[in-house]
Amino acid sequence: MTLVADTADVLTPARRRATARVAFVAPEGPLARELVMLRPSWEHAGGGEGALRDLQLRDTCDSVLYVPRPQKPPDLSPDLGAAERIFESCARAGVRHVIVVSSVAAYGASPHHAGLVSEQRTVGPGDQPVARSWLAFEALARAAASTVAVLRPAPVLVRGGSDFFSQLFAAQPVLAVAGHDPTLQLLGPSDLARAIDAAAERQVAGLFNIVPTSPISLHAALRLAGRRPLPMPWSFHKVGRALGGAARFGTADHAQFLRYHLTASGEKAAGELGFVAHHSSADAVRPRCQPGSDPAGAHTYDPFGLDREYIERSWRGVMGFLHRRYWRVESSGLEHIPRQGGAVLVGMHRGFMPFDGVMTLHSVVQGTGRVPRFLIHPGVGMRFPFLFNLMSKLGGVIACQENANRILESGELLGVYPEGIRGAFTMYTRAHRIGPSWRNDCVAFALRHGVPIVPFVTIGSAEIFPIVGRIDWRWWKRFTEWPFIPVTTPFPLPSKWHTAFLEPVHVEHEYGREAADDPRAIRAISTRVKRQMEEAVTDLRRRRRSLFFGSIREGGSSASQRVPSGLSK
Repeated sequence: MTLVADTADVLTPARRRATARVAFVAPEGPLARELVMLRPSWEHAGGGEGALRDLQLRDTCDSVLYVPRPQKPPDLSPDLGAAERIFESCARAGVRHVIVVSSVAAYGASPHHAGLVSEQRTVGPGDQPVARSWLAFEALARAAASTVAVLRPAPVLVRGGSDFFSQLFAAQPVLAVAGHDPTLQLLGPSDLARAIDAAAERQVAGLFNIVPTSPISLHAALRLAGRRPLPMPWSFHKVGRALGGAARFGTADHAQFLRYHLTASGEKAAGELGFVAHHSSADAVRPRCQPGSDPAGAHTYDPFGLDREYIERSWRGVMGFLHRRYWRVESSGLEHIPRQGGAVLVGMHRGFMPFDGVMTLHSVVQGTGRVPRFLIHPGVGMRFPFLFNLMSKLGGVIACQENANRILESGELLGVYPEGIRGAFTMYTRAHRIGPSWRNDCVAFALRHGVPIVPFVTIGSAEIFPIVGRIDWRWWKRFTEWPFIPVTTPFPLPSKWHTAFLEPVHVEHEYGREAADDPRAIRAISTRVKRQMEEAVTDLRRRRRSLFFGSIREGGSSASQRVPSGLSK
Protein backbone atom coordinates (compact mmCIF):
# COMPACT_ATOMS: atom_id res chain seq x y z
CA MET A 1 0.00 0.00 0.00
CA THR A 2 1.35 3.41 -0.98
CA LEU A 3 0.93 6.00 1.75
CA VAL A 4 0.39 9.65 0.88
CA ALA A 5 1.45 12.63 2.88
CA ASP A 6 -1.63 14.81 2.63
CA THR A 7 -5.30 14.62 1.72
CA ALA A 8 -4.85 17.07 -1.12
CA ASP A 9 -2.33 14.76 -2.73
CA VAL A 10 -4.94 12.09 -3.42
CA LEU A 11 -8.10 14.08 -4.22
CA THR A 12 -8.75 14.23 -7.94
CA PRO A 13 -9.96 17.60 -9.31
CA ALA A 14 -13.44 16.14 -9.75
CA ARG A 15 -13.64 15.13 -6.08
CA ARG A 16 -11.77 18.06 -4.54
CA ARG A 17 -13.92 20.76 -2.91
CA ALA A 18 -12.79 24.32 -2.46
CA THR A 19 -13.32 24.08 1.30
CA ALA A 20 -15.58 21.63 3.06
CA ARG A 21 -18.14 23.48 5.16
CA VAL A 22 -17.96 22.04 8.67
CA ALA A 23 -20.30 22.83 11.55
CA PHE A 24 -18.27 22.14 14.67
CA VAL A 25 -20.21 21.09 17.79
CA ALA A 26 -18.07 20.66 20.88
CA PRO A 27 -18.10 21.86 24.49
CA GLU A 28 -15.76 24.68 25.34
CA GLY A 29 -12.41 23.37 26.37
CA PRO A 30 -8.71 23.21 25.45
CA LEU A 31 -9.18 20.75 22.56
CA ALA A 32 -12.09 22.71 21.07
CA ARG A 33 -10.07 25.94 21.30
CA GLU A 34 -7.08 24.26 19.62
CA LEU A 35 -9.22 22.99 16.75
CA VAL A 36 -10.98 26.33 16.26
CA MET A 37 -7.61 28.07 16.20
CA LEU A 38 -6.31 25.56 13.65
CA ARG A 39 -9.46 25.72 11.50
CA PRO A 40 -11.09 29.17 11.86
CA SER A 41 -13.27 28.43 8.81
CA TRP A 42 -15.22 25.84 10.77
CA GLU A 43 -18.47 27.19 12.19
CA HIS A 44 -18.23 26.55 15.90
CA ALA A 45 -21.65 26.11 17.46
CA GLY A 46 -20.42 25.37 20.96
CA GLY A 47 -21.53 22.30 22.85
CA GLY A 48 -24.45 23.31 25.07
CA GLU A 49 -28.18 23.58 24.53
CA GLY A 50 -27.58 26.55 22.23
CA ALA A 51 -25.74 24.24 19.88
CA LEU A 52 -28.88 22.16 19.50
CA ARG A 53 -30.84 25.19 18.28
CA ASP A 54 -28.02 26.46 16.08
CA LEU A 55 -27.46 23.06 14.54
CA GLN A 56 -30.94 23.01 13.04
CA LEU A 57 -29.99 26.13 11.07
CA ARG A 58 -26.92 24.42 9.62
CA ASP A 59 -28.56 21.89 7.33
CA THR A 60 -26.75 23.48 4.38
CA CYS A 61 -23.31 22.54 5.76
CA ASP A 62 -21.34 19.68 4.25
CA SER A 63 -20.58 17.96 7.56
CA VAL A 64 -21.42 18.25 11.21
CA LEU A 65 -18.40 17.51 13.41
CA TYR A 66 -19.07 16.43 16.97
CA VAL A 67 -16.40 16.13 19.64
CA PRO A 68 -18.01 14.77 22.83
CA ARG A 69 -17.39 16.09 26.26
CA PRO A 70 -16.11 13.74 28.96
CA GLN A 71 -18.67 12.35 31.32
CA LYS A 72 -16.70 13.64 34.28
CA PRO A 73 -13.10 14.88 33.85
CA PRO A 74 -10.60 13.31 33.86
CA ASP A 75 -12.79 10.37 32.86
CA LEU A 76 -12.10 8.99 29.39
CA SER A 77 -15.77 8.09 28.82
CA PRO A 78 -17.97 10.38 26.69
CA ASP A 79 -21.16 11.95 28.00
CA LEU A 80 -23.71 9.73 26.25
CA GLY A 81 -26.71 11.84 27.29
CA ALA A 82 -25.34 15.01 25.69
CA ALA A 83 -24.27 13.06 22.60
CA GLU A 84 -27.73 11.54 22.17
CA ARG A 85 -29.37 14.98 22.22
CA ILE A 86 -26.92 16.28 19.61
CA PHE A 87 -27.47 13.27 17.36
CA GLU A 88 -31.26 13.56 17.67
CA SER A 89 -30.96 17.16 16.56
CA CYS A 90 -28.83 16.03 13.59
CA ALA A 91 -31.53 13.55 12.58
CA ARG A 92 -34.32 16.17 12.83
CA ALA A 93 -32.30 18.63 10.76
CA GLY A 94 -31.66 16.03 8.08
CA VAL A 95 -27.88 16.38 8.32
CA ARG A 96 -26.32 14.39 5.49
CA HIS A 97 -22.84 13.75 6.86
CA VAL A 98 -21.72 13.48 10.47
CA ILE A 99 -18.12 13.20 11.67
CA VAL A 100 -17.62 12.09 15.26
CA VAL A 101 -14.38 11.96 17.22
CA SER A 102 -14.29 8.75 19.24
CA SER A 103 -11.16 7.23 20.80
CA VAL A 104 -8.84 4.22 20.46
CA ALA A 105 -9.85 3.58 24.08
CA ALA A 106 -12.78 1.76 22.45
CA TYR A 107 -10.40 -1.17 21.91
CA GLY A 108 -9.83 -1.43 25.63
CA ALA A 109 -6.55 -1.79 27.50
CA SER A 110 -5.92 -5.39 28.47
CA PRO A 111 -3.30 -8.15 28.13
CA HIS A 112 -5.25 -9.30 25.05
CA HIS A 113 -4.63 -6.05 23.18
CA ALA A 114 -2.72 -7.39 20.16
CA GLY A 115 -1.14 -4.06 19.19
CA LEU A 116 -1.66 -2.18 15.90
CA VAL A 117 -5.33 -3.17 16.03
CA SER A 118 -7.20 -2.75 12.75
CA GLU A 119 -10.75 -1.47 12.41
CA GLN A 120 -11.88 -4.88 11.14
CA ARG A 121 -10.83 -6.66 14.31
CA THR A 122 -13.70 -7.53 16.63
CA VAL A 123 -13.52 -5.49 19.81
CA GLY A 124 -13.88 -7.32 23.09
CA PRO A 125 -13.93 -4.67 25.84
CA GLY A 126 -14.99 -7.21 28.44
CA ASP A 127 -15.70 -5.54 31.74
CA GLN A 128 -14.04 -2.21 30.89
CA PRO A 129 -16.64 0.58 31.18
CA VAL A 130 -14.49 3.02 29.18
CA ALA A 131 -14.42 0.77 26.11
CA ARG A 132 -18.13 -0.01 26.37
CA SER A 133 -19.05 3.66 26.61
CA TRP A 134 -17.11 4.56 23.45
CA LEU A 135 -18.74 1.71 21.54
CA ALA A 136 -22.16 2.93 22.72
CA PHE A 137 -21.24 6.47 21.62
CA GLU A 138 -20.32 5.23 18.14
CA ALA A 139 -23.59 3.29 17.89
CA LEU A 140 -25.55 6.46 18.69
CA ALA A 141 -23.64 8.34 16.01
CA ARG A 142 -24.37 5.74 13.31
CA ALA A 143 -28.09 6.15 13.94
CA ALA A 144 -27.90 9.93 13.45
CA ALA A 145 -27.38 10.23 9.67
CA SER A 146 -27.07 8.21 6.50
CA THR A 147 -23.33 8.90 6.24
CA VAL A 148 -21.27 8.80 9.44
CA ALA A 149 -17.47 8.87 9.71
CA VAL A 150 -16.24 7.64 13.07
CA LEU A 151 -12.68 8.73 13.79
CA ARG A 152 -10.83 6.87 16.54
CA PRO A 153 -7.82 9.05 17.32
CA ALA A 154 -4.95 8.14 19.59
CA PRO A 155 -4.90 10.23 22.80
CA VAL A 156 -4.61 13.89 21.86
CA LEU A 157 -2.32 15.85 24.17
CA VAL A 158 -3.56 19.38 24.80
CA ARG A 159 -2.11 21.93 27.20
CA GLY A 160 -4.54 22.50 30.05
CA GLY A 161 -6.62 19.49 28.97
CA SER A 162 -8.80 17.83 31.60
CA ASP A 163 -8.64 14.38 30.04
CA PHE A 164 -6.66 11.55 31.62
CA PHE A 165 -3.71 11.56 29.22
CA SER A 166 -3.24 15.35 29.16
CA GLN A 167 -3.26 15.41 32.95
CA LEU A 168 -0.93 12.43 33.06
CA PHE A 169 1.75 14.44 31.26
CA ALA A 170 1.19 17.38 33.59
CA ALA A 171 1.73 15.37 36.80
CA GLN A 172 5.03 15.24 38.67
CA PRO A 173 5.95 12.56 39.44
CA VAL A 174 3.77 10.14 37.47
CA LEU A 175 2.67 7.11 39.48
CA ALA A 176 3.34 4.38 36.92
CA VAL A 177 2.74 0.64 37.38
CA ALA A 178 5.88 -1.29 38.27
CA GLY A 179 6.87 -3.89 35.69
CA HIS A 180 4.73 -2.36 32.94
CA ASP A 181 6.08 0.03 30.30
CA PRO A 182 3.44 -0.19 27.57
CA THR A 183 3.67 1.17 24.05
CA LEU A 184 1.15 3.81 23.04
CA GLN A 185 0.48 6.38 20.34
CA LEU A 186 0.00 10.08 21.00
CA LEU A 187 -1.55 12.47 18.50
CA GLY A 188 -1.11 16.19 17.98
CA PRO A 189 -4.18 18.45 17.47
CA SER A 190 -2.96 19.51 14.01
CA ASP A 191 -3.01 15.92 12.78
CA LEU A 192 -6.49 15.41 14.19
CA ALA A 193 -7.65 18.53 12.32
CA ARG A 194 -6.15 17.18 9.09
CA ALA A 195 -7.96 13.87 9.53
CA ILE A 196 -11.27 15.71 10.02
CA ASP A 197 -10.59 17.73 6.86
CA ALA A 198 -9.97 14.52 4.95
CA ALA A 199 -13.24 12.97 6.16
CA ALA A 200 -15.19 16.14 5.31
CA GLU A 201 -13.65 16.55 1.86
CA ARG A 202 -14.40 12.97 0.87
CA GLN A 203 -17.78 12.72 2.66
CA VAL A 204 -16.83 9.20 3.69
CA ALA A 205 -18.60 6.77 5.98
CA GLY A 206 -16.97 4.15 8.16
CA LEU A 207 -14.59 3.65 11.05
CA PHE A 208 -11.03 4.98 10.88
CA ASN A 209 -8.11 4.84 13.29
CA ILE A 210 -6.35 8.21 13.40
CA VAL A 211 -2.90 7.47 14.75
CA PRO A 212 0.62 8.92 14.45
CA THR A 213 3.41 7.59 12.29
CA SER A 214 5.46 6.20 15.16
CA PRO A 215 4.60 4.98 18.68
CA ILE A 216 6.53 5.50 21.88
CA SER A 217 6.84 3.72 25.21
CA LEU A 218 5.04 5.32 28.15
CA HIS A 219 8.19 5.85 30.22
CA ALA A 220 10.09 7.27 27.25
CA ALA A 221 7.24 9.72 26.55
CA LEU A 222 7.18 10.84 30.18
CA ARG A 223 10.94 11.35 30.23
CA LEU A 224 10.76 13.25 26.95
CA ALA A 225 8.18 15.56 28.53
CA GLY A 226 10.41 16.05 31.55
CA ARG A 227 8.20 13.96 33.81
CA ARG A 228 9.58 11.34 36.16
CA PRO A 229 7.79 7.97 36.17
CA LEU A 230 7.58 6.59 39.68
CA PRO A 231 6.76 2.86 39.34
CA MET A 232 4.51 1.49 42.06
CA PRO A 233 3.19 -2.08 42.44
CA TRP A 234 -0.29 -2.66 41.08
CA SER A 235 -1.52 -3.51 44.60
CA PHE A 236 -0.33 -0.06 45.74
CA HIS A 237 -2.52 1.55 43.06
CA LYS A 238 -5.53 -0.50 44.16
CA VAL A 239 -5.05 0.47 47.81
CA GLY A 240 -4.60 4.13 46.85
CA ARG A 241 -7.89 4.16 44.94
CA ALA A 242 -9.68 2.33 47.77
CA LEU A 243 -8.53 5.03 50.20
CA GLY A 244 -10.08 7.75 48.05
CA GLY A 245 -7.05 8.65 45.97
CA ALA A 246 -8.73 8.36 42.56
CA ALA A 247 -7.68 11.91 41.72
CA ARG A 248 -4.04 10.89 42.12
CA PHE A 249 -4.15 7.26 41.01
CA GLY A 250 -6.96 7.49 38.46
CA THR A 251 -9.85 5.08 38.26
CA ALA A 252 -9.30 1.35 37.75
CA ASP A 253 -10.04 1.88 34.05
CA HIS A 254 -7.48 4.67 33.80
CA ALA A 255 -4.77 2.57 35.39
CA GLN A 256 -5.19 -0.15 32.75
CA PHE A 257 -3.80 2.32 30.20
CA LEU A 258 -0.64 2.46 32.31
CA ARG A 259 -0.29 -1.34 32.15
CA TYR A 260 -1.03 -2.52 28.62
CA HIS A 261 -0.26 -1.57 25.04
CA LEU A 262 -2.62 0.81 23.24
CA THR A 263 -1.72 1.01 19.55
CA ALA A 264 -3.86 0.87 16.41
CA SER A 265 -3.19 0.53 12.69
CA GLY A 266 -3.58 3.57 10.44
CA GLU A 267 -3.58 1.63 7.16
CA LYS A 268 -7.29 2.07 6.45
CA ALA A 269 -7.16 5.83 7.05
CA ALA A 270 -4.17 6.05 4.69
CA GLY A 271 -5.89 4.08 1.95
CA GLU A 272 -9.45 5.47 2.13
CA LEU A 273 -8.95 8.94 3.62
CA GLY A 274 -5.51 9.63 2.23
CA PHE A 275 -4.50 10.57 5.77
CA VAL A 276 -1.07 9.92 7.19
CA ALA A 277 -0.06 11.81 10.31
CA HIS A 278 2.73 14.33 9.79
CA HIS A 279 4.02 13.89 13.32
CA SER A 280 5.18 11.03 15.50
CA SER A 281 4.17 10.34 19.08
CA ALA A 282 7.41 11.95 20.22
CA ASP A 283 6.44 15.07 18.25
CA ALA A 284 3.12 15.19 20.12
CA VAL A 285 5.01 15.13 23.42
CA ARG A 286 7.69 17.62 22.37
CA PRO A 287 5.64 20.85 22.86
CA ARG A 288 5.26 19.82 26.50
CA CYS A 289 8.98 19.28 27.03
CA GLN A 290 10.47 20.91 30.06
CA PRO A 291 13.89 22.60 30.13
CA GLY A 292 16.58 19.96 30.40
CA SER A 293 14.48 17.14 28.92
CA ASP A 294 15.47 15.31 25.75
CA PRO A 295 14.56 17.79 22.98
CA ALA A 296 15.25 15.49 20.07
CA GLY A 297 13.32 12.37 20.83
CA ALA A 298 15.17 10.92 17.87
CA HIS A 299 15.07 7.37 19.21
CA THR A 300 12.84 5.09 17.13
CA TYR A 301 10.31 2.98 18.99
CA ASP A 302 8.97 -0.41 18.00
CA PRO A 303 5.16 -0.67 17.68
CA PHE A 304 5.16 -3.84 19.82
CA GLY A 305 7.67 -2.62 22.40
CA LEU A 306 10.87 -4.38 21.26
CA ASP A 307 13.93 -2.67 22.72
CA ARG A 308 17.30 -3.71 21.28
CA GLU A 309 19.22 -1.97 24.04
CA TYR A 310 17.18 -3.93 26.60
CA ILE A 311 18.12 -7.17 24.79
CA GLU A 312 21.80 -6.30 25.04
CA ARG A 313 21.45 -5.36 28.72
CA SER A 314 19.63 -8.61 29.49
CA TRP A 315 22.46 -10.57 27.83
CA ARG A 316 24.99 -8.80 30.01
CA GLY A 317 22.77 -9.35 33.06
CA VAL A 318 20.57 -12.10 34.47
CA MET A 319 19.44 -13.68 31.20
CA GLY A 320 22.99 -13.89 29.94
CA PHE A 321 24.06 -15.51 33.20
CA LEU A 322 21.27 -18.09 32.92
CA HIS A 323 22.20 -18.79 29.31
CA ARG A 324 25.97 -19.07 29.78
CA ARG A 325 26.39 -20.32 33.35
CA TYR A 326 23.26 -21.74 34.91
CA TRP A 327 21.70 -23.70 32.05
CA ARG A 328 24.82 -23.64 29.84
CA VAL A 329 22.77 -23.56 26.64
CA GLU A 330 24.46 -25.45 23.82
CA SER A 331 23.25 -24.51 20.34
CA SER A 332 23.79 -26.13 16.98
CA GLY A 333 22.48 -25.57 13.47
CA LEU A 334 22.39 -21.76 13.68
CA GLU A 335 23.67 -21.72 10.08
CA HIS A 336 20.20 -22.87 9.00
CA ILE A 337 18.65 -19.53 10.02
CA PRO A 338 18.66 -17.11 7.06
CA ARG A 339 20.72 -13.98 7.61
CA GLN A 340 18.18 -11.82 5.84
CA GLY A 341 14.53 -12.08 4.87
CA GLY A 342 11.67 -13.75 6.64
CA ALA A 343 11.46 -17.25 8.07
CA VAL A 344 9.23 -19.12 10.52
CA LEU A 345 11.05 -20.69 13.47
CA VAL A 346 8.92 -23.55 14.80
CA GLY A 347 9.69 -25.04 18.22
CA MET A 348 8.44 -27.05 21.21
CA HIS A 349 7.59 -24.92 24.26
CA ARG A 350 8.14 -26.69 27.59
CA GLY A 351 8.32 -25.44 31.15
CA PHE A 352 5.32 -23.18 31.82
CA MET A 353 7.52 -20.09 32.27
CA PRO A 354 8.77 -18.58 28.97
CA PHE A 355 12.47 -19.15 29.68
CA ASP A 356 12.93 -21.45 26.69
CA GLY A 357 11.75 -18.72 24.32
CA VAL A 358 14.07 -16.19 25.97
CA MET A 359 17.06 -18.51 25.79
CA THR A 360 16.31 -19.36 22.15
CA LEU A 361 16.08 -15.66 21.34
CA HIS A 362 19.51 -15.02 22.85
CA SER A 363 20.98 -18.01 21.00
CA VAL A 364 19.71 -16.60 17.70
CA VAL A 365 20.86 -13.06 18.51
CA GLN A 366 24.33 -14.25 19.45
CA GLY A 367 24.65 -16.55 16.45
CA THR A 368 23.08 -14.40 13.72
CA GLY A 369 22.63 -10.86 15.03
CA ARG A 370 18.90 -11.10 14.23
CA VAL A 371 16.03 -10.78 16.72
CA PRO A 372 13.22 -13.30 16.26
CA ARG A 373 9.70 -12.16 17.13
CA PHE A 374 7.92 -14.84 19.14
CA LEU A 375 4.14 -15.08 19.19
CA ILE A 376 3.03 -15.30 22.82
CA HIS A 377 -0.11 -16.11 24.76
CA PRO A 378 -1.38 -13.16 26.87
CA GLY A 379 -1.77 -15.35 29.95
CA VAL A 380 1.90 -16.36 29.82
CA GLY A 381 3.63 -13.20 28.74
CA MET A 382 1.52 -10.08 29.25
CA ARG A 383 -0.64 -10.34 32.34
CA PHE A 384 2.03 -10.22 35.02
CA PRO A 385 4.34 -7.31 35.98
CA PHE A 386 7.99 -7.49 34.96
CA LEU A 387 7.16 -10.51 32.80
CA PHE A 388 5.19 -8.03 30.67
CA ASN A 389 8.26 -5.84 30.23
CA LEU A 390 10.53 -8.83 29.65
CA MET A 391 8.38 -10.33 26.91
CA SER A 392 7.53 -7.02 25.22
CA LYS A 393 11.04 -5.63 25.18
CA LEU A 394 12.50 -8.93 23.97
CA GLY A 395 10.20 -8.78 20.95
CA GLY A 396 7.20 -10.88 22.00
CA VAL A 397 3.90 -10.09 20.28
CA ILE A 398 0.40 -11.34 21.04
CA ALA A 399 -0.38 -14.37 18.89
CA CYS A 400 -2.77 -13.53 16.06
CA GLN A 401 -2.73 -13.77 12.29
CA GLU A 402 -2.45 -10.01 11.76
CA ASN A 403 0.72 -9.78 13.85
CA ALA A 404 2.27 -12.80 12.15
CA ASN A 405 1.59 -11.23 8.77
CA ARG A 406 3.13 -7.91 9.80
CA ILE A 407 6.32 -9.59 11.03
CA LEU A 408 6.82 -11.67 7.90
CA GLU A 409 5.88 -8.82 5.55
CA SER A 410 8.65 -6.82 7.22
CA GLY A 411 11.18 -9.56 6.40
CA GLU A 412 11.69 -10.53 10.05
CA LEU A 413 12.02 -13.86 11.80
CA LEU A 414 8.77 -15.17 13.27
CA GLY A 415 9.01 -17.57 16.23
CA VAL A 416 6.05 -19.89 16.81
CA TYR A 417 5.28 -22.59 19.37
CA PRO A 418 2.39 -24.37 17.59
CA GLU A 419 1.26 -26.32 20.67
CA GLY A 420 0.38 -23.06 22.39
CA ILE A 421 -0.07 -22.68 26.12
CA ARG A 422 -1.06 -26.34 26.53
CA GLY A 423 2.32 -27.35 25.16
CA ALA A 424 4.00 -25.23 27.81
CA PHE A 425 1.98 -27.03 30.50
CA THR A 426 2.73 -30.55 29.24
CA MET A 427 3.23 -33.08 32.05
CA TYR A 428 6.85 -34.18 32.38
CA THR A 429 6.11 -37.79 31.44
CA ARG A 430 5.03 -36.57 27.98
CA ALA A 431 7.34 -33.55 27.72
CA HIS A 432 9.40 -34.89 24.81
CA ARG A 433 6.47 -35.74 22.55
CA ILE A 434 4.49 -33.32 20.43
CA GLY A 435 0.96 -33.10 21.83
CA PRO A 436 -2.48 -32.92 20.18
CA SER A 437 -2.76 -29.16 20.76
CA TRP A 438 -0.42 -28.54 17.77
CA ARG A 439 -1.93 -26.04 15.31
CA ASN A 440 -0.98 -25.80 11.65
CA ASP A 441 -1.09 -22.00 11.45
CA CYS A 442 2.71 -21.81 11.36
CA VAL A 443 2.74 -23.68 8.05
CA ALA A 444 0.07 -21.41 6.59
CA PHE A 445 2.14 -18.36 7.62
CA ALA A 446 5.19 -19.69 5.76
CA LEU A 447 3.20 -20.60 2.64
CA ARG A 448 1.33 -17.31 2.53
CA HIS A 449 4.56 -15.29 2.63
CA GLY A 450 6.82 -17.63 0.69
CA VAL A 451 9.41 -18.12 3.45
CA PRO A 452 11.16 -21.24 4.80
CA ILE A 453 10.27 -23.08 7.99
CA VAL A 454 13.20 -23.66 10.37
CA PRO A 455 12.23 -26.25 13.02
CA PHE A 456 14.14 -26.28 16.30
CA VAL A 457 14.03 -28.40 19.43
CA THR A 458 15.39 -27.99 22.96
CA ILE A 459 15.97 -30.63 25.62
CA GLY A 460 16.63 -29.49 29.16
CA SER A 461 13.97 -26.78 29.37
CA ALA A 462 11.33 -29.28 30.51
CA GLU A 463 13.56 -30.19 33.47
CA ILE A 464 13.84 -26.70 34.99
CA PHE A 465 10.21 -26.88 36.19
CA PRO A 466 9.19 -30.51 35.68
CA ILE A 467 5.40 -30.66 35.95
CA VAL A 468 4.53 -33.75 37.98
CA GLY A 469 0.94 -32.89 38.92
CA ARG A 470 -1.87 -30.40 38.44
CA ILE A 471 -4.38 -28.50 40.56
CA ASP A 472 -7.60 -27.40 38.89
CA TRP A 473 -8.92 -24.15 40.36
CA ARG A 474 -11.54 -22.27 38.38
CA TRP A 475 -10.68 -18.84 39.77
CA TRP A 476 -6.99 -19.30 38.96
CA LYS A 477 -7.80 -20.38 35.40
CA ARG A 478 -9.97 -17.34 34.89
CA PHE A 479 -7.44 -14.94 36.39
CA THR A 480 -4.29 -16.27 34.70
CA GLU A 481 -5.73 -18.11 31.66
CA TRP A 482 -3.47 -21.03 32.62
CA PRO A 483 -5.02 -24.50 32.07
CA PHE A 484 -4.16 -25.47 35.67
CA ILE A 485 -1.79 -24.78 38.55
CA PRO A 486 1.31 -26.89 37.91
CA VAL A 487 2.80 -28.97 40.70
CA THR A 488 6.54 -28.57 40.26
CA THR A 489 9.74 -27.45 41.96
CA PRO A 490 9.72 -24.08 43.77
CA PHE A 491 12.77 -22.85 41.84
CA PRO A 492 14.27 -23.58 38.39
CA LEU A 493 16.66 -26.52 38.36
CA PRO A 494 20.13 -26.11 36.74
CA SER A 495 19.58 -28.58 33.91
CA LYS A 496 21.90 -28.64 30.92
CA TRP A 497 20.19 -27.39 27.75
CA HIS A 498 20.76 -28.49 24.17
CA THR A 499 19.07 -26.60 21.31
CA ALA A 500 19.25 -27.81 17.72
CA PHE A 501 18.08 -25.78 14.72
CA LEU A 502 17.19 -28.28 12.02
CA GLU A 503 17.37 -28.32 8.23
CA PRO A 504 14.95 -25.74 6.81
CA VAL A 505 11.79 -26.88 5.05
CA HIS A 506 11.79 -24.72 1.92
CA VAL A 507 8.06 -24.58 1.27
CA GLU A 508 8.67 -21.49 -0.85
CA HIS A 509 10.44 -23.69 -3.40
CA GLU A 510 8.03 -26.61 -3.29
CA TYR A 511 4.66 -24.84 -3.18
CA GLY A 512 3.01 -21.72 -4.48
CA ARG A 513 1.49 -19.18 -2.14
CA GLU A 514 -1.98 -20.41 -3.02
CA ALA A 515 -1.15 -23.56 -1.03
CA ALA A 516 -1.81 -21.52 2.12
CA ASP A 517 -5.51 -22.17 1.42
CA ASP A 518 -5.06 -25.91 0.72
CA PRO A 519 -5.72 -27.94 3.92
CA ARG A 520 -4.15 -31.09 2.48
CA ALA A 521 -0.89 -29.35 1.62
CA ILE A 522 -0.78 -27.72 5.05
CA ARG A 523 -1.37 -31.04 6.83
CA ALA A 524 1.32 -32.76 4.75
CA ILE A 525 3.92 -30.10 5.53
CA SER A 526 2.92 -30.00 9.19
CA THR A 527 3.30 -33.76 9.49
CA ARG A 528 6.73 -33.52 7.89
CA VAL A 529 7.85 -30.80 10.29
CA LYS A 530 6.57 -32.67 13.36
CA ARG A 531 8.29 -35.88 12.29
CA GLN A 532 11.56 -33.98 11.80
CA MET A 533 11.30 -32.44 15.27
CA GLU A 534 10.36 -35.69 17.01
CA GLU A 535 13.30 -37.51 15.39
CA ALA A 536 15.65 -34.71 16.49
CA VAL A 537 14.37 -34.85 20.09
CA THR A 538 14.81 -38.62 20.18
CA ASP A 539 18.36 -38.30 18.87
CA LEU A 540 19.29 -35.57 21.38
CA ARG A 541 17.92 -37.58 24.30
CA ARG A 542 19.79 -40.67 23.13
CA ARG A 543 23.07 -38.77 23.04
CA ARG A 544 22.50 -36.96 26.33
CA ARG A 545 24.47 -38.59 29.16
CA SER A 546 23.17 -36.49 32.04
CA LEU A 547 20.33 -34.09 32.81
CA PHE A 548 22.77 -31.64 34.35
CA PHE A 549 26.22 -32.05 32.79
CA GLY A 550 28.12 -32.56 29.57
CA SER A 551 27.99 -31.70 25.90
CA ILE A 552 26.19 -33.98 23.46
CA ARG A 553 28.53 -33.24 20.56
CA GLU A 554 32.21 -32.73 20.09
CA GLY A 555 33.05 -29.05 20.15
CA GLY A 556 29.56 -28.07 21.27
CA SER A 557 29.05 -24.32 21.32
CA SER A 558 27.19 -22.41 23.99
CA ALA A 559 26.75 -19.39 21.75
CA SER A 560 28.26 -17.25 24.48
CA GLN A 561 30.15 -14.92 22.24
CA ARG A 562 30.05 -11.18 22.62
CA VAL A 563 26.90 -9.37 21.58
CA PRO A 564 27.23 -8.41 17.90
CA SER A 565 27.68 -4.69 17.46
CA GLY A 566 24.41 -3.31 16.17
CA LEU A 567 21.68 -5.95 16.17
CA SER A 568 20.36 -6.39 12.66
CA LYS A 569 16.73 -5.75 11.96
